[in-house]
Amino acid sequence: MVIYADVLFILNTVTDYFLIKLSGVFVNRAARLWRICLSAILGGLSSFYIFLPSPGMAIDVPLKILICAILIFTAYGFENIKLFLKLTATLFSVTFLLGGIVSAFVFYFRPRNIYINNNIPYIDINPVIFIVSGVFYYIIALTVKTLTERQGEFAKECRLSLYLESNEYNLSGLIDTGNSITDIFGLSEIIIAEKATVETMYDSLTAEDKLRRFRSVPVKTVSGESVLKGIRIDKAIIKSEENQKSLINPIIVASNTEIEDGFGAIINPRSIL
Repeated sequence: MVIYADVLFILNTVTDYFLIKLSGVFVNRAARLWRICLSAILGGLSSFYIFLPSPGMAIDVPLKILICAILIFTAYGFENIKLFLKLTATLFSVTFLLGGIVSAFVFYFRPRNIYINNNIPYIDINPVIFIVSGVFYYIIALTVKTLTERQGEFAKECRLSLYLESNEYNLSGLIDTGNSITDIFGLSEIIIAEKATVETMYDSLTAEDKLRRFRSVPVKTVSGESVLKGIRIDKAIIKSEENQKSLINPIIVASNTEIEDGFGAIINPRSIL
């Protein structure tokens, strides 16, 4: 079979984009779009490994883990060793699962348009069909994750520190399913805060930063659809009795109603998993 390097690169770059994105979804981490795209491009370049002689499992597996670690570092950076290893293991697992599905298909059906070397598949197929299949795999995995997600052990109190430019804002928070708002693009965690807090943070910004950081988040409630206004901040640190979690560039939106029991913010439980 003739393997075209450009087709190999494009198809694997698109596939790696969804796998890297899916890894963050499973670990509840968000990354900037350009970082995920850059990581996917590196993943596409690593697919040229298919042209090399097979080095054997003793070298192949550690090399694949190293590649996953590089892709995770490029997309999500390094916050702490535990999170980094968790993201790397997740990417390796979803990649291994997808590779296993393709290998099983080849073993049982013996298609002539699929070639595998060094556990990297090359599929002589219409690129549109291949990309749609990758999206379908991503949607299925995301659905399974959503259906199996733990929800029952909340609500919990916490302390919340919000960082915007040179300012720090400390609030009492409630980790509760009352905040089930998610970014439709899956790129950011969303925290609901008192309207006065969000207005204070917004007023501290320059005119240019107000335009750059302002966000509108569509939500659905029992009374209908609405839009919550908010801003993207630099960082949030959530401290509970069990652990501490840092969120990079979350969105803080203003609640349309007063938050119950005197809490200053409501955090989606997914944000601390």
